[in-house]
Amino acid sequence: MARTDPSSTVKQKCQDMYRNEVGAFVRTTAASIQGVAKLIAICPLFGPNNAIILEYCGPIMLSKVVLKDPKALAALDLQEVSMADKTDIMGQLFNAMLGLNSIGVGHNDVNPPNVMLERKQARNNAKSYLLATVVDLGTATVLADDGTSELPMTGAREYTDPQV
Repeated sequence: MARTDPSSTVKQKCQDMYRNEVGAFVRTTAASIQGVAKLIAICPLFGPNNAIILEYCGPIMLSKVVLKDPKALAALDLQEVSMADKTDIMGQLFNAMLGLNSIGVGHNDVNPPNVMLERKQARNNAKSYLLATVVDLGTATVLADDGTSELPMTGAREYTDPQV
């Protein structure tokens, strides 16, 4: 029985994840899914490597806010995150996941480091709000018509879409 070179297996897995990520970003950008980062360009680097360039998303990772990092809270003009802000962020994330699922994409790793936050001012200059944007579709899968995926789970089990 022939042995598989482990480095070629890892390389293939990385290439598959890259193709999935690019495919998922192309799909979400074309559909203008609210709350998911938009693909700007794919730029060749050196050798077989490419860079995926996304729109600017808020400067603060949700994980820093969850850990109550003082610099992150100050950057968002917060002393602490209110229940109203938490509810609003969760609503935005649910809507982003519904949008992704509506076009057949499962994120598979919506955890705090993959959500960027930014303080935005409402158009009518009323109250400001926190805008949550989902990034990093590296573990995304394209879902079948029935909403399931036959691909192995690649994200963290706690943060994987229920369909996968």
